Amino acid sequence: MDGDGCIDEDEFSAVCISYGITPDEAKEAFKKFSQNGAIEVTRSVFAKYWEEFFASEDPNAPGNFIFGKTSFD
Repeated sequence: MDGDGCIDEDEFSAVCISYGITPDEAKEAFKKFSQNGAIEVTRSVFAKYWEEFFASEDPNAPGNFIFGKTSFD
C-alpha cells in the first residue's frame, strides 16, 4: 500500500482484516508465507505463492496462506 512493490505484515494484515480475518490469524498467515523471517514479500515471490495455492498438493506450502487463513475448520 506504500507503493514499494512489496507486501509487509501490516499491509497484508490490513487487507485480510477487511475481509473478516482476525488480526492474529492474518499475522500468523503472514509468518507462514514470509519464510525465514522476511519482513516483506516481493511481487515475484507472491506470484510464486499464488501459483502454489492452486497447484501444490502440500497443505503446508506457503502459498496456501495467501488469503490469511491458517485453518479451514
